Amino acid sequence: MISEKTILLSSHGNLIGILLHHFDSSFDYEKWEQMTFPDCFLIDRNGIVKRIMKD
Repeated sequence: MISEKTILLSSHGNLIGILLHHFDSSFDYEKWEQMTFPDCFLIDRNGIVKRIMKD
């Protein structure tokens, strides 16, 4: 059974970058450098990563 719950994860930029790279291999060092702090991303149940925080 798949839960319909949403999980919010907060961490340091390096750990978030590693997690995002796990789901999206195109998330590399250059994209990590472009992150703002704080920043917010949505990872859906299919592993699709979407940045949801506006500049």
